Amino acid sequence: MATSFPVPQQQGDACYFALLGLAEHFRSSSPPNYRLCIHCLQGILTLTPHSRIEARTHLQLGSLLFHHTKNIDNARSHLEKAWHLSQPVSFFSQYFISKSFDICSTVLAIFLEEVFSKKRAKPGFTFS
Repeated sequence: MATSFPVPQQQGDACYFALLGLAEHFRSSSPPNYRLCIHCLQGILTLTPHSRIEARTHLQLGSLLFHHTKNIDNARSHLEKAWHLSQPVSFFSQYFISKSFDICSTVLAIFLEEVFSKKRAKPGFTFS
């Protein structure tokens, strides 16, 4: 991932909204271009955004990587970063509480997928 660099606030906001708009365009186009959407979201993280924006971006990246790629480890990493960034007391707004549930459910889905893929890989193995 590219290194972060400080950007003046007004320029940073303009870059953030431009990259977010591009990411949404690529995600919602027909057919969706998830690779370019992911690149746009990664670009947002290079702007050293506010921690709330960073948490939301990590959540979006983790969800996209989990649902549309086979890069489960990278998805988990982004979801864990989103979780850690959303933990401070100042984040306990209704919005971030609901996003915390989204993060937990996606991490749980990753865990269950790994457990069941291991179960399929070892036919003689049973859970008790």
